[in-house]
Amino acid sequence: MIKTFLICFIAFLFTSCNSCCNNPNLFENEDNSEKIFGSVQPPKNCEKECKKQFVYDLMHDSYLWADETIILSEDQILDISDDKEMLEILKTPKDKFSYILTKKEHDNYFQAGVDTGFGFFPSFVEDSESGKLFIGIILVYPDSPADKVGLKRGDYISMIDDISIEDIYQSRELIEYYFGDKEENLTMSLKLETSQEINISKSEFKVKTVLHKSVIEQNSLKIGYLVFQSFIGTSVEELDKSFTDFKDAGVDELVLDLRYNGGGYVFVAKYLSSLIGGENLIGKVFNKTIFNQKYSSYNSIDYFSNVPSNSLNLSRIFVITTSSSCSASELIINALRANENSVEVIQIGSSTCGKPYGMIGGAYGDNYIFPVQMKSVNGDGIGDYVDGLIPTCESNDDFNFNFGNINENSLSTALFYIENDSCKRRSRNIFLKRENVIEGFRGVHGLF
Repeated sequence: MIKTFLICFIAFLFTSCNSCCNNPNLFENEDNSEKIFGSVQPPKNCEKECKKQFVYDLMHDSYLWADETIILSEDQILDISDDKEMLEILKTPKDKFSYILTKKEHDNYFQAGVDTGFGFFPSFVEDSESGKLFIGIILVYPDSPADKVGLKRGDYISMIDDISIEDIYQSRELIEYYFGDKEENLTMSLKLETSQEINISKSEFKVKTVLHKSVIEQNSLKIGYLVFQSFIGTSVEELDKSFTDFKDAGVDELVLDLRYNGGGYVFVAKYLSSLIGGENLIGKVFNKTIFNQKYSSYNSIDYFSNVPSNSLNLSRIFVITTSSSCSASELIINALRANENSVEVIQIGSSTCGKPYGMIGGAYGDNYIFPVQMKSVNGDGIGDYVDGLIPTCESNDDFNFNFGNINENSLSTALFYIENDSCKRRSRNIFLKRENVIEGFRGVHGLF
């Protein structure tokens, strides 16, 4: 199989060599629902070796760092177990973001807004006084299994199935078992810090991306507060409803909480930006997209165009971020901050994850691959924020209060700035965050 691939391989362009090698030219007009960006196209026959070779060729073609991607020998390719391992081996050290997931998982989440899981976003947290390790629940999706058994933001898990959190933290296998996507019918017993015991099972639930919405009155001002979790196809309807409510309420300021938002569709980010800035943004640059040298002719500029009738026409916005704020979340901040856009962005919290990159990707067989294929800059040409976007005002992510509570550190800091035009002194945090439970697609999007 490998020899067959090597025979039909010429300068990363393929012709139809056999049933396992189907690579029409870029953007050919034939009807092919699995056509993806670049010269390397998905194989018709997705056997294991075909999948491996497809990923190998793709990463040497349209990958943003294709010219830095290592070359493997035929024997090295044979030694790699599958396409996912191939991707991990070929990713450059600077790439924390490229991933492969099942086509079903992609379609369910990004298009239908459906997931199968527990429905909460966990993080390892340590009590700063006792040193004891917990899993802190930092968000719960409405109507998910976690919500239905009464779990909420601010709950702390001290044991799972009689296994200590410290033991789980030390074992990658246990982390994958409990919080990965392989155990589809998993039920686990949770013991909370309060000694309450809860049984919870994975099941399918509708992913709601607006987790909280409220209007806070402070002095003579009305301040909209929106917790937005992901940029997926179903988000537009949720955002429209939220901004219509904000407009009807006559909000003067907006606090957009993106602290756990791992990103998603760029068109949703552009739409949300338009809802915020409205008429201030007409005809101005949203972002500029840059591909690798081979595909530089596809570099493009995206402009703001239509203004939704429910836009707020704001000249200032407050955005709450953490290291879990990625991709499209960062794109909004960076785009609005461009000088010509005339929108002041006051960033509250901690530095973002540092992903000025995008993926087009696409389907191959029963999988979807999303390699980093482009980078983004704003109207000022700024976009290399690989260390994250730095906040205007620092604040701790306060797990002890639910969303919308004005005593929660980050929201309180934003409200303080609105009243005093300055940052609030950073408060002490009882629980210290160690790291997110798991990396990759599910970790970035908080799907557990």
